[in-house]
Amino acid sequence: MTLAQILAVNGITLKTPASVTYGLQDISGPDAGRSLDGVAHTDFVAQKVKLTCKWAAMPAAEASVLLRNVDGQNFRLTYFDIKRNAMRTATFYVGDRSAEVGQLLPDQQIVKNVSFNFIEV
Repeated sequence: MTLAQILAVNGITLKTPASVTYGLQDISGPDAGRSLDGVAHTDFVAQKVKLTCKWAAMPAAEASVLLRNVDGQNFRLTYFDIKRNAMRTATFYVGDRSAEVGQLLPDQQIVKNVSFNFIEV
């Protein structure tokens, strides 16, 4: 995988996104929160990665391939992990997906602003 190929699902390289925003989420247990005296009680359970990915305009056929590759339940995602400063593979699922129809001409179908989140299981 080269630098231009920064995401792969189950070993299949995805189209390079226009942007990837790395998020690291702290997961708390059920006993976390503030008590009536205002003191925060932490119940740290785990940290999970969330990647917000956006793609610019592309042919509808490419958007279709991209969306089909992230369809289904859990999958193995290989990505650049900023915290580790290295490539990492872990189990993820994808959140809601969105895309904007750009133009639908007989000889050219364009989709814009494809976006979704990869959320670590």
